[in-house]
Amino acid sequence: MNFLNSGKVTLDRATNKESLAKKMVDYLLKLGYNEEFNHEEEDNTTQEENQLVPR
Repeated sequence: MNFLNSGKVTLDRATNKESLAKKMVDYLLKLGYNEEFNHEEEDNTTQEENQLVPR
């Protein structure tokens, strides 16, 4: 969600960001991406966002 809200990407107003974020994570997992995410803005993220990849 941080990326989608960062202003680095332009989305249509009707875009469901939650659904898009889930699809992005699912796609990365399908490709085998399994790095753990380390957020610098810890206070702006939820614990669920910090654990995008199950252990």
